[in-house]
Amino acid sequence: MAEIIKEIDWNGNHYTFTNNFYRTGTKSHDVLTMENQMGEKFVGETTWINRPWHRFDLEEAFTEIVSKAFGPKALELVLKINAEAYNVNDAIDKFFAEFKPEDIQANQEDEHYSSEEARAIALANYLEVDVSIVENVGNNEFEVDGETYRVLTDSEADDEFDSYCRSIWDDIGLDIGGYITDSILEYAVDEDELSDVVREDISNYIYDISDEEVADECISEGIVSEEDVYVDGDTFGSLRDDIDIDDLREKLIDEKFSDIDDYAEYLRDTGFDNEFFKNYIDDDKAVEVIKDAEDVNGEGRGALASYDGAEHDLNNDLYAYRID
Repeated sequence: MAEIIKEIDWNGNHYTFTNNFYRTGTKSHDVLTMENQMGEKFVGETTWINRPWHRFDLEEAFTEIVSKAFGPKALELVLKINAEAYNVNDAIDKFFAEFKPEDIQANQEDEHYSSEEARAIALANYLEVDVSIVENVGNNEFEVDGETYRVLTDSEADDEFDSYCRSIWDDIGLDIGGYITDSILEYAVDEDELSDVVREDISNYIYDISDEEVADECISEGIVSEEDVYVDGDTFGSLRDDIDIDDLREKLIDEKFSDIDDYAEYLRDTGFDNEFFKNYIDDDKAVEVIKDAEDVNGEGRGALASYDGAEHDLNNDLYAYRID
């Protein structure tokens, strides 16, 4: 659950900062969200792999937020602040104390970089062709000598890659298979809810077997000795009249449940199929696992390039993906 870490009143607006931390595979994620009173949200994320230390987790996330919300002047300031701040709360305070409302107009200075003309020019320069042969076919797509490219800004590419991975999750789900399925079940599943299912499954098994089988399993688990449950301690004899078999069943359930390290793995081994797990998985975390996977139709956002799986950096915050 996201935690509110700061609330700020600035330039007639109220901003609330929340943080959500989670892990997927070997990666850790700090997701910082800034929301104003109108409900507009700006999201940034810091991700690292086995980083031994970091000055404060949300540095990259905060930088991403201010650049999206307030433009290049804000980005210039926050980079300076991040070099000096000792935690994210300190960075937020310093930023809003020093940032000037009039600097928001600097957003307009950057608009031309994402215009259709700018995209066409950037693609022509990258391909080393004259811009006159770059044909705009709509939807940020451009045709050059029979080749079609989709040209996106960095944030647009992030959004489309997120949508692409969500479509994989919506269409395929856990049937995606391999280590991706294993990772989703490890990092995106609700362990508390699954634990209840596991305990119930174990309980059903224990209450379905005979009294003698319960006694034998209790002996095997070290809960009781042969002398405790069998007449003359002989497992080929009869059960003692004074044993409380229901108490033994409950102790056996507790023992078997405590031995389970991975609830999802236990349930899969027991015969529960992928369809069962759908109601126990956080969709957003499942999508993050898919995004982190190296084999999602190429590497990272290259998956958007349906033709060759390659992402081309055109500079000026623009990226091209060949789709035909």
